Amino acid sequence: MASTAGYTTVGQILSQWTAIVGRNMGVCLLAGGFIAILGTVLDLAMGEGGSSLLLSIATFFISYHFSEHILQQEGLMARGVSSRHYASAFGAAFLGTLGIVAGLIVLVLPGLYVAARWSMSSSLVIAEGLTTTQALGQSWQRTAQAAWQVTGAAFVVGLGMLALFALVGLVGGLSETGTSEQMGLVGTAVANAAGAGIQIMTTLFAVAVYACLGQSTGNLDDVFG
Repeated sequence: MASTAGYTTVGQILSQWTAIVGRNMGVCLLAGGFIAILGTVLDLAMGEGGSSLLLSIATFFISYHFSEHILQQEGLMARGVSSRHYASAFGAAFLGTLGIVAGLIVLVLPGLYVAARWSMSSSLVIAEGLTTTQALGQSWQRTAQAAWQVTGAAFVVGLGMLALFALVGLVGGLSETGTSEQMGLVGTAVANAAGAGIQIMTTLFAVAVYACLGQSTGNLDDVFG
């Protein structure tokens, strides 16, 4: 269950994250595999440019239901939340991405900091039925006492994703020994598998932060007040 103290450590977040992954490995592989296969099929059928929008839409809905399932399995869904809030989840993801990109344009650290502070907004929408602005505000508020700890954990996770990208590049280089058609298939499949893995792991990171800090009390004044 989530902590009510409003404080956590990098180790606790990462421990929670790995524990959630371990307890839900089967559904992680199922959701990630579905995203990867769908992305590969769409890329081969429509080309990367033509498939991007369809894959983004599909990934959003898959990630929403995947996150909902994990939150339920972990006992983190608030009582009385029965309906789904796709529009609020999309709004939180969209506005959060804009804020993160703005931070990254300035420097990497501000973008990572904003990403950490808004990291559990999607979980707040799904688990508590909050609106877009409520979720962003509550995420910022509830991470206030552990802002740099969440940022540090996000940094460690980010390093893992960079390692995954490096592995993708290595596999892509090894695949150059085949025919152009084979290289295209392998490269597309590997890239989509990596993208799916990153999507699943970031979704679980959001749940882990929510598990550590999500039930902390707070208000919206810190950001939207």
